[in-house]
Amino acid sequence: MSGVSMAERKAQVAEIFSGYKAKAFTEVLDISARELKAMLAISDNKVVMVDVRTPEEQDVSIIPNSIRQDVFDPKNYEDHTIVAYCTIGYRSGLFVKKLQDDNDCKGVGVMKALNLRGSILDWSLEGYPLVDEKTGKETKRVHVKTETWNLVGDGYQAEWFSGVAPPVVA
Repeated sequence: MSGVSMAERKAQVAEIFSGYKAKAFTEVLDISARELKAMLAISDNKVVMVDVRTPEEQDVSIIPNSIRQDVFDPKNYEDHTIVAYCTIGYRSGLFVKKLQDDNDCKGVGVMKALNLRGSILDWSLEGYPLVDEKTGKETKRVHVKTETWNLVGDGYQAEWFSGVAPPVVA
């Protein structure tokens, strides 16, 4: 996305996310990529990241140590903080809302569930690593919804089901 600064991309991601949150899951607690990164740096953290995107999106890249939604069972993580993510935070916000509704995990019980604000787009905008789940190797590829969502961080390459964009360079 040449010609659009990092600050502008971050603002666009924040605006899109805020619009979704206001419409669909105002009561869901969220966490920024920076806050999550700090939480993950604590050696005895009990954080489980759940990727709620489609398998096709996950095949492009995932946040390291994430698990797929289809293998996530909340009963196995009752004493953990669950952080869900998708592309920008809409699907993961709905997922966290359902977890809260079904399991009383608003942070007052044993389990706490949070939505990653801006999700994998915000993660890439902070320059944090992504991996190819099949190889375990770091990648700069990020699946986005459409070409208009090509709001990835500098040096990352946006991909969508109908095409691939050139890497973003500052």
